Amino acid sequence: TGPGQGAGNPFDQQSSRNVGRMCDFIAENFLYDIDCVNIAAAADIHPKYAMSLFKKSTGMTLNEYVNLLRLSYAQALLMHEDANVLKVAMDSG
Repeated sequence: TGPGQGAGNPFDQQSSRNVGRMCDFIAENFLYDIDCVNIAAAADIHPKYAMSLFKKSTGMTLNEYVNLLRLSYAQALLMHEDANVLKVAMDSG
């Protein structure tokens, strides 16, 4: 391989860091009322850029990802025998 090949583009590395920060923030806060402004602030980027970057990197929107985590959490809660559907819905955001 030639010089610079395989080393990764600095823009790509920064994009990966930004997406990682957004994912970390969402994982820690998906049970709360969060939106793209909160998520973008966690990565210190503009909300419109955050939405575009996240969609390009993951294939889903920020809202789809937040909802996916909420549904997965609700599904885990519903696995318990004594699960109350209304309570699970409220606890899952």
